[in-house]
Amino acid sequence: MKILYVEDDLAVASVAKFIFLKTDHHLVFCQTVSDAIQVVSKCGKKIDAIFLDLRLPDASGVELLRHLQSMSLSIPVIITSGFYHDHVEEIKPFQDSGKVRLVLHKPFSTDDLVNTLRTLEKSLAV
Repeated sequence: MKILYVEDDLAVASVAKFIFLKTDHHLVFCQTVSDAIQVVSKCGKKIDAIFLDLRLPDASGVELLRHLQSMSLSIPVIITSGFYHDHVEEIKPFQDSGKVRLVLHKPFSTDDLVNTLRTLEKSLAV
């Protein structure tokens, strides 16, 4: 599985890299919404899932959700944020449509991340 992980906190990113290195998934990291939009625009159909922080240096992660919608891409998204509650109303339509599959609240443990990855894998296998 090819996963795009959009995260500006390098400590969180390093934990995710460590965990994903133990799997057979290919991981692409971006630290900004604009970089993530470039990756999605270039190879969106090859991305199987996106782990997305909401507070990023250049924009809200919701902007990436809107971009995915405008491109009619149905890539499942897992929100990884400590500020989810600040964006509930903006994210609700994406949850209702199934684009946002899970929410992983920060701070999360490595077990939380592994369990979320397993849940995602199971949902994609169906």
